[in-house]
Amino acid sequence: YRSRELFSAVLDTFADIVFDGKDTSVAGRSLPYHLVPLIVDVGASLQSKAALPACTTNAASLAQWQPLCAWDAKDEKAPEIKVAGGGLIKGALRTSAPLNEVDPTTTKFYFEAVQPQDSRILVGVVDQATLDANQANKEMMPLVAFDGLNVERKARCSRHSWFTAPSTDDIIGCAVDLEAGTITFSVNNTTCHPSINIPKGSKLYAYVAMESGAKPLELSDTRRSVQYLPNAHTPIFEAVEVKKRTMEPYSSTKRAHVVDSKEDVSPSAAQLAYIEQTVKDLLPFVDMGSRQSMAATAVASLKSVLSTDFREKVMATPAPLRQITPTRMGGMDLKTVSVKWYTLFSAAPRTPHEALQHSVLAQLYQQLPKIARSAPGGGKSGGVVDATFMDQTPMFTTALSVTDSGHMPIDAGGPYKQVWSLLSEELMVVDNTDKPDFHRNPMFVQSLASKAKVMVPNRLLGVASEGQPGFEPYVASLFNLLGMIMGHMARAKFPIGLDLSPFLWKFVVEDPITVEDYLSDVDGHLKDMLLDTALLSDDEEAAEIFPGFLARLAEMKRDGAGADDIATRKEAASWCIVHMLDKQLLPLRNGLQRVLGRDVVMSLDWRALEMMVCGEPHPSFEQVKASINCSLPEPHATMFWKALEGLTPEDWGKFFFFCSSQRRFPLNRKIGVFPDPRSTPNHLPVASTCFSQVRIPLYPTQEAWTAKLKEAIECQQMELA
Repeated sequence: YRSRELFSAVLDTFADIVFDGKDTSVAGRSLPYHLVPLIVDVGASLQSKAALPACTTNAASLAQWQPLCAWDAKDEKAPEIKVAGGGLIKGALRTSAPLNEVDPTTTKFYFEAVQPQDSRILVGVVDQATLDANQANKEMMPLVAFDGLNVERKARCSRHSWFTAPSTDDIIGCAVDLEAGTITFSVNNTTCHPSINIPKGSKLYAYVAMESGAKPLELSDTRRSVQYLPNAHTPIFEAVEVKKRTMEPYSSTKRAHVVDSKEDVSPSAAQLAYIEQTVKDLLPFVDMGSRQSMAATAVASLKSVLSTDFREKVMATPAPLRQITPTRMGGMDLKTVSVKWYTLFSAAPRTPHEALQHSVLAQLYQQLPKIARSAPGGGKSGGVVDATFMDQTPMFTTALSVTDSGHMPIDAGGPYKQVWSLLSEELMVVDNTDKPDFHRNPMFVQSLASKAKVMVPNRLLGVASEGQPGFEPYVASLFNLLGMIMGHMARAKFPIGLDLSPFLWKFVVEDPITVEDYLSDVDGHLKDMLLDTALLSDDEEAAEIFPGFLARLAEMKRDGAGADDIATRKEAASWCIVHMLDKQLLPLRNGLQRVLGRDVVMSLDWRALEMMVCGEPHPSFEQVKASINCSLPEPHATMFWKALEGLTPEDWGKFFFFCSSQRRFPLNRKIGVFPDPRSTPNHLPVASTCFSQVRIPLYPTQEAWTAKLKEAIECQQMELA
């Protein structure tokens, strides 16, 4: 931003870009453009740990505010470039003479431009009539031009989309045939649409410019030769590459008059109140689910400082599910899904591929309805699960077989809930000493860095050594399904017992992730390798340790990021470490955001999302009491609460599971505790997980209450009746 005024002008012109096309008027209010740069500034300040702007309601302070970052103000003359009789004219690159006068020996011409990172570049032609009509204007309007996505035609005053949006460094080409009267556009040598007719005999000039309203075209000091010259065409000039501009943070001296004098860069109570009010004023205009909206990105960057109460009451909330009430005899209009827990057990050894095929998650994937489009990565996976199927709760009715005895309980809610407990067990169990024949789901492994026992995706699952050509896309589909289930559980307010690394949650909410995050939350052993200069200097060894190392190194060299020295190699290796789990986490994130809603996910702090999906593994006794409705008579009610209070947090989770097939707080339904008049003090409590009810004999002493309760909750593997 050169100035606050310029940025506001850009926002006025391109509100559809900043707000991704969302309506910029709500209930008669116009878009508060001036708030966007302020929120961008606050977010940038927090990420860079710089002092915050003076966010107060004082009008004078706000009037003095300046953005955290400004364009480099160096007045550098743009380098000249070989152009036949032309050059930079009014901020655009064009020939000063018509094409037929540039080279009278040919009628076919070609030129191309390199797509910049942060702007839209246009290639095309401008006619003499347009030049004559725009002599006094600041910029020229093309007769027809292409930006890699849209064709802009002056005569029709319309835009026509032909292709997908270009990526940085894509080559946008323009081939002009004066004799045929046609112009053809391409991206990376791929023609993007049929040739467009242009007036024969007209004086046409080759034209390259930045998008309307953006900074003038400035050319890079580097030179690129034309890469995709068509046969029999004459190049007009070298490939056009835009100068990359740098952003420099304001110094503390320049910002001294707009920040608090205190050294602490965290927001004060007054600042936080103003930030939250600013976000509240912007939210009606912002689509938090958009990946293109600058305003959404700015608001999302403030998640770490916004209060939990503010996020829950003001920002996006999950859409409610369609509730289906089960009956004891079934009768629900639901798909029946068969889950065979006993298939995870085998005395014979299994490969990770075989273990995965028998998992609960794979059984669900095989039976849930799919949508027509292919799964992430394609292959044999057979598509992704239809997300609309997860808009109801329960999703299905369960034919659950814990053992191969043939016993199958009627699903009035309990077996369905137990499926999710079994799913978390197959993913989270690491120590199989008490179940030597159990083959866990291999999609996750225990973190080698975190002090807590948390799990991280198994990045080696699905590699070529499996000997299964279609295995990798199949694994991606299962990660996608797991993400969808996690999103569904958050909407259903039914926590699923997963203990996952903070790295995963930060990735899902799209927080900035550094190599330090990976080393502290996933695998700390890579730190020594990252400091090993001999290893980094060896291409073959570095590529083996850091997947994608050579490709990243080549990309950095091509972009001029640095020489082939140890510092550059370390940076390339760090990038590879950060992206090591992309193949697993991208489909998981896509699945979760697809069901929960990206607008909701982007409004959440990673800890809040973890709590929403997974609940509290170690509830307090107050939370336990809030989960139970006790209908026991006195003095038995008092003895029951005293016996329960004497248990450990782990035992409380067992009690939850015994009564409701859920292990985590909060429960989706309170547990009802009732006396069992038909039993004797020799009997154990009896639970009905379908209805979250437990009937308990009226034991005569406190000791009996404690002993019988402990004995009952140890029944964690019993088949449901």
